[in-house]
Amino acid sequence: MNIQQDISQDSLTINSDILNFDDDDNNNNVLNQRFNDEQNSAESHKSQSNLIPNNETDHRNHTPSPSITQHRLNTMDNGKIKMFVNPNSIKIPTIMNGSMNNNQVLPIGNSAKNFNIIWKDIVYSVQQFNRATFKMGTRQILNGLSGQIDSGQVTAIMGPSGAGKSTFLEVLACRKNKGLNGCIKVKNISQIRIAYVPQNNCLMELLTVFETLTFACRLNYSTMPTVNYNRVEKLITEFGLSEIRDTKVARCSGGQQKRISIALELFSKPNLLILDEPTTGLDSASCSLVVKIIRELVKNPKYPMAILATIHQPSWSVFTEFDNVYIINNKGENLYLGSPHRLLPLLEKINLPCHRYNSPPDYIIEIAAGDYGDKPIELIQQEFQGSQINDDELEHLMTIAESKVIRKTPLLKSTLILLGRHSIIFRRNMMIVFYRVIGIILLSIWLSVTFGDTIGKSSGCPLRKLQLYNIPMEKLNSMFEDEVLAILQNNCCLFFGLIVGLISGITTTVLGFPKEMHTLMKEYNNGWYSCISFYMTKTILDIPMQLVIPTIYTIYIYNATGQPSQYFREAYLLLITILVSFVAEGMGAAVSAVFMRDSTTAAFAAGAIPMPMILFGGFLVKYSRMPFYMQWASWLSMMKYAFEAMITAIYGFERCKYNYDEFLATVNVSQIEKPTWAEYLPLMLSTLNPNETFTDMDDDEQAIEKLYTFTFNAIDSSNREFSYDVSVIFSYYDIGGDWVLYRSLIAMIIYLIIVKILTYFVILNKLKRG
Repeated sequence: MNIQQDISQDSLTINSDILNFDDDDNNNNVLNQRFNDEQNSAESHKSQSNLIPNNETDHRNHTPSPSITQHRLNTMDNGKIKMFVNPNSIKIPTIMNGSMNNNQVLPIGNSAKNFNIIWKDIVYSVQQFNRATFKMGTRQILNGLSGQIDSGQVTAIMGPSGAGKSTFLEVLACRKNKGLNGCIKVKNISQIRIAYVPQNNCLMELLTVFETLTFACRLNYSTMPTVNYNRVEKLITEFGLSEIRDTKVARCSGGQQKRISIALELFSKPNLLILDEPTTGLDSASCSLVVKIIRELVKNPKYPMAILATIHQPSWSVFTEFDNVYIINNKGENLYLGSPHRLLPLLEKINLPCHRYNSPPDYIIEIAAGDYGDKPIELIQQEFQGSQINDDELEHLMTIAESKVIRKTPLLKSTLILLGRHSIIFRRNMMIVFYRVIGIILLSIWLSVTFGDTIGKSSGCPLRKLQLYNIPMEKLNSMFEDEVLAILQNNCCLFFGLIVGLISGITTTVLGFPKEMHTLMKEYNNGWYSCISFYMTKTILDIPMQLVIPTIYTIYIYNATGQPSQYFREAYLLLITILVSFVAEGMGAAVSAVFMRDSTTAAFAAGAIPMPMILFGGFLVKYSRMPFYMQWASWLSMMKYAFEAMITAIYGFERCKYNYDEFLATVNVSQIEKPTWAEYLPLMLSTLNPNETFTDMDDDEQAIEKLYTFTFNAIDSSNREFSYDVSVIFSYYDIGGDWVLYRSLIAMIIYLIIVKILTYFVILNKLKRG
């Protein structure tokens, strides 16, 4: 196997108007040229006992030495590496480490046109709960990291699992600030754009590759659509995505999705491109292709860029593609920062040679993980003990947070673009809509069959004298019993609809929104748009489903269960159900944002949150029956206002007068005769209430009213004044009158506004905290 052929095959040259990446270097002899330059750099500093890397030297611009190149190639035998280099033929330069030597100072910077990012004494800690002591403790993840990266270079960060590699990337990207100590400074650049590509690709899977890149381009540029189209097409060609141009992202391979993720961030022309595990999960061919693309991206002299990437178990060919490697040990400390070619000579020098059949990258990770004890780590750290950044010069530099620029698209434009993007996703996700509609239709049919088509006719209105006289005596007892049961069943049916709207609104949001949150977090932190743009887009696009589902359910149930044939009551009930649905959607979004990384907890919370709202809603337990110290919880329950509004809409607004008028229209009043049992009303009342005399009754109407009053007071101890025009449901549920509907609707609207505002700030806080 020829290294030169292996490195050059499938290599890409990015040279387009979009990125302005110019191919200034000859890539045919990459390994030989780098090796020769490292040798020349070492020889130029041979008079020093402890050498410091010269950042002003770009080793890739040196002319290769034929003798050294031949020496390099002669180390290959049948594809096996005999020995990478004679350790005695090269001096090891010292680099920065957590332990500094005050006698040596590391020069900052390499040229006026390029920039540098310097970090010093980075310590990052998090608060954790100690289950053994039941106290909060501090866990230190990063411990005194110091180093520097330069534009025009690709640096790989390596280390064992749990060493803090991803945390360090997020610190550099200004995504973790709480618990951070130390400083990160920039030189030779006043404004820096940072693009962060997480390990998970976080792509809109229902969009095609072309659509994904097009929307990214539109969000980062303010030019004409034709120009954006040309940029996208060129980038697709440059990244080898032409064959999958019109393929949905969900059907692309892992390597293709990773290339798409990197390409998306190039529209903003970042100065620092941070990649978290860009090769994880890829086969060797895809891994090599991604790394070669990364190598080409830094060759743009007009727009200098530095690339920092964590990498896991790279092959030797991939490992040597990086300009520098930064290795962190298992304690979050510096271990090595320098060229990958200098790593093996260092290990030879400290008597830790890598076996010829071992993978050098894996070997150094084993050392960093402490598999060989702490002594090898200490030897490497001692060997690289030395250089310190010039504190005086560092003091006058800007921090990376101060110089970081976040260029967000204007609110209106970004909202319109996001509406277009999510509208496409909504149209392509119609199966979910179809299943939800079919599900709610089947549920409505099932409920209507279960409860029957006459339960809505029961009003709970006291029967007047003529109505009582028109009913045979033998049917009176069963009629009252049937009326009470019908009212309870009708309330169950209607309240169940509110519960369906509440739970379905929360759970359906929790199932889909966490994935959107991951995409939102990446795009927001990379400066594509503001949080309010996304939130407005989501709110607008959720309106159709929040209207369609409650409308289907309410209209069908209202008419199938025999509710009053008055459209204003149906309209009020529909409005109540829609408000419940909107509130539930907002709660679901807040839950999804809080538990975006834990779907199990999110699902549990989505099911648990509605329970107290239902319990204190006033249907299962009357407000007046609750313990006084729990009644405050009822006022915080949105379901209380929804239930009271529902009862008022169905049984209020002269429902009893409406029923009596219907009765008078269907009977001949002159043919109704006074039944025999009416003669015994005074005696019945005297038996029920011996303390009061009922012999001086003015008429039968008054006797009937007293009978109702006594009966209702036995059920409800509030001693309310009896009225034929008010349903007994009002008295039972402590509803004061028709005005309760308007109070409850206003309370629900205020509740909705508060939930939406709180949800926005929950999402925004999650985005800022990462």
